Amino acid sequence: MAVGPQLLGHSSYNWSLKHVSPTFIAVVTLGEPVGSALLAWLFFGESFAFVQGVGFVLLLAGIYLAARGEGR
Repeated sequence: MAVGPQLLGHSSYNWSLKHVSPTFIAVVTLGEPVGSALLAWLFFGESFAFVQGVGFVLLLAGIYLAARGEGR
């Protein structure tokens, strides 16, 4: 189960370094737990606490702000 995400994920990070800054890649990497939690909820019915949801929203907002700053 780890071979696909490892190859696809890390290869896409390396490819994206041609197009955006390494700092932005590091910020986007912080969103990985959000994606993992959403996949766990979708496939396994796992739930997360309200505080975790608030943290996810704040994290995604920070990634959005970093993306807006990247275009300048």
